[in-house]
Amino acid sequence: IKRELPAGAVLLNAKPEPLFFYSGHQSVAWSKAMREVRAPGAIFSEVLHRSGVSHILLGSLRSSEMALLKVLESHCASIKVDATFPPRTYLFRVVEGPTSAPDSVESCTALSNYRRDARGRDFATEQWPPESQPAEAFSEN
Repeated sequence: IKRELPAGAVLLNAKPEPLFFYSGHQSVAWSKAMREVRAPGAIFSEVLHRSGVSHILLGSLRSSEMALLKVLESHCASIKVDATFPPRTYLFRVVEGPTSAPDSVESCTALSNYRRDARGRDFATEQWPPESQPAEAFSEN
């Protein structure tokens, strides 16, 4: 994340404190932003821009991220995939107005893949790092 984003980028994510510790980027707690996004008449990208959010990090650290997923799925034309981090983490950029058709398809597909990959997971007991990724893949070296 540190290498992918410009200085000053603000993210919406499930765990703002560790993200700041490892990347130096400020975050907005998704629970507050999601309450505002769900308000009658709210426009997704405008709510996030008012909070200073330029990017959304959808990881797989908490089961509560599934609630964020539901909101993102209904607004996938307002986000663009900027990066993916295997096995199940996506960095989206919030765009003003709808994205182009290819970008919208890519975002919607990424969210669908996230849902598929998260189905049946037990967030409380899952091994870290995943067996498919060696621990060295997550270091900054």
